[in-house]
Amino acid sequence: MQHVFIRPVMVTALAIAVSDWDRECHTMSCRVTYPPAPAAAPVLRDSIDSNFHIRASATGLITAGTFALALDRQCRVNDFDFYTNPGHWTIASLTPAEGASAVLFLEADFDENGRAKGEAEPAAIYDPEHARLCLSWGLANSWYRIAPTLALGLSADGRLMQIRLDDFLVPAKDLV
Repeated sequence: MQHVFIRPVMVTALAIAVSDWDRECHTMSCRVTYPPAPAAAPVLRDSIDSNFHIRASATGLITAGTFALALDRQCRVNDFDFYTNPGHWTIASLTPAEGASAVLFLEADFDENGRAKGEAEPAAIYDPEHARLCLSWGLANSWYRIAPTLALGLSADGRLMQIRLDDFLVPAKDLV
């Protein structure tokens, strides 16, 4: 993911990431929900959205082949999905992605419709013993945990290189 840069802001409260494997559609997905921001001067838009139970809509979409990553209004990961065949994944042992707890703000070259394209879809590496999935565009030099089960790996210059999901169970019969 050559053109997606990350700006981390350290936090103490992590987001919640809920991931899913849809066997029939061959799609993995993950939705991220962030804890409320610390009390600050309320923004009218946020107050109205809260009163009417309106979720923040995505403002940006980054695609790379069949991989799509949607951003919320603050340019944080909102959700992502990947249409993929697990029979083509690399099966390997993956170490836990240890890193600082952070909120990550993504920056990319978006067009007038809020879309950005990556150079290639990620390689998928799966560790069935530990139920870990890694979507990789290359080696990561540093890691940031945005949820207990979700971490992003960055290159030395701050580019998004890997997305690591823990507790992502794919049945063995789907891996063939």
